[in-house]
Amino acid sequence: MRLSYQKRKAVQAVLILLGYGSPSLVADGIFGPETEAALKAYQTKYGIKVSGKVCKGTAEMLECEDVLLQENPCIKHQQCMLILLGFGGQALVANGESNVTTMNAQRALVNAGMTRTRETRLNFLGG
Repeated sequence: MRLSYQKRKAVQAVLILLGYGSPSLVADGIFGPETEAALKAYQTKYGIKVSGKVCKGTAEMLECEDVLLQENPCIKHQQCMLILLGFGGQALVANGESNVTTMNAQRALVNAGMTRTRETRLNFLGG
């Protein structure tokens, strides 16, 4: 399954929010060994064929995760949620560092009137 840059970032963001991968895994859209290891751990847990790649089964499971309802997320988790919701563009990276890009994305989220509720659920692997 071929994913766009934004969708790769979204996959990484979900894996980070769910606690997969090493603490140095960032949602930067670049699939390297850390992302592959996180995907393999996720696939193993859910009985999906372990490949370290995003196959249809993995995409469907990740899409069903309820990652947007976490309370009091740390800055890295906030960045992941902003990426998943499509705020911050390509400049936003989930690295845990507070910066102007993160603050601008947070402002855009507030200005859009969005809140973290079930209505904000996101079909990030869809069209």
